Amino acid sequence: MDVKQDEELFVELGKELATRFIEAMARILHESQLVDFDLDAISQRQKDLLQDLSFFGIIEFEARDGLFVGPRRFDPQPAFKSRLANGAETLCIGNAQIHAFEDDQLWAAIERARRSTRASEPSN
Repeated sequence: MDVKQDEELFVELGKELATRFIEAMARILHESQLVDFDLDAISQRQKDLLQDLSFFGIIEFEARDGLFVGPRRFDPQPAFKSRLANGAETLCIGNAQIHAFEDDQLWAAIERARRSTRASEPSN
């Protein structure tokens, strides 16, 4: 497997991963009976909750305090694997921080969650 450091591609893939993570969190909160979270009427407090949950969830994939197996330390670093039609695989790595998502990604994820939730609701 080839390893390719491509910062531009890594940033693009990282933004999409963060958006999907936030979207999943938004759907979970919306469908939960444990919290008041309506995708069609999100308050600032609910938005802040979604942002905090997503930020602290994603940052664990980039934790720099290390994971230890015996005396060995490992630092999580996201990577993205692609597979070509001929079966060749490439691993894309980069130094961008996926947890550093922006407000427009948060709103894009909320909108995706709204659409997917509406699509899965039974019609009357």
